[in-house]
Amino acid sequence: MSFNVPAYAHALRYGELMARYVTTIPSSLTPQEAFAYMADLHNFAKWDKGVVKVVQVEGSGAGLGTIFDVTVKGFRNSTSTLRYTTTE
Repeated sequence: MSFNVPAYAHALRYGELMARYVTTIPSSLTPQEAFAYMADLHNFAKWDKGVVKVVQVEGSGAGLGTIFDVTVKGFRNSTSTLRYTTTE
């Protein structure tokens, strides 16, 4: 038995590509306000239905050096916690 796997799938396994989320929604926010909203991990659960909770581990608000633990839904009611560190 063999499977045809797209070339990008192999790259994703080895971190060569980043996942992307692209959409367009109407908003009364300025581009700067929208970027600040999306960059603040406290808001993840408001726009990503797969996020269960966000806990700030270090820092205050968004910004360089902040660390967040983001818990996401997994398979069969499981969850995984991902650690995000702002480095730039």
